[in-house]
Amino acid sequence: MSIDIHVLHRGIGYDISLLPDDTLAILGTRLETLTAIPAARQKLLYKGKKASHTPATTIKDTGLTHGLKVTMLGSMDQELSSMLKMENEQRRKEQIMQDRASKGTIKMRSPFYCQEIFMFAGKLPASSQLSLGALSRHGDETQFIYLP
Repeated sequence: MSIDIHVLHRGIGYDISLLPDDTLAILGTRLETLTAIPAARQKLLYKGKKASHTPATTIKDTGLTHGLKVTMLGSMDQELSSMLKMENEQRRKEQIMQDRASKGTIKMRSPFYCQEIFMFAGKLPASSQLSLGALSRHGDETQFIYLP
């Protein structure tokens, strides 16, 4: 006499026939072929389930009866790998933001570049020299008034 159970996973139903002497490992491999969820990640929810069930437990000892509806939970390898990639990317972004926050603001000093600008300003037409007049030099720092 076989035991027919209906397994529901993500809205899709699967009808499976098992012998009473079959184990949960056999049920897991059959479900793995149908759903692509590895047997190690399958979790079956049904009435009468005991916490002490192992893969070697027989179907008759688990409390599975003919016509019972079972809900299966689990994730595929592809889903887990994409979730891990997203989590790693989020951690990487957070680390970058923490590193940036710990460094503080950077003040640029470039006296050589500024000297070249002032030397070049003398060779420009008068209209361009007016816009460069907004530059002022204080010690080693160069301030550009027209820049934020």
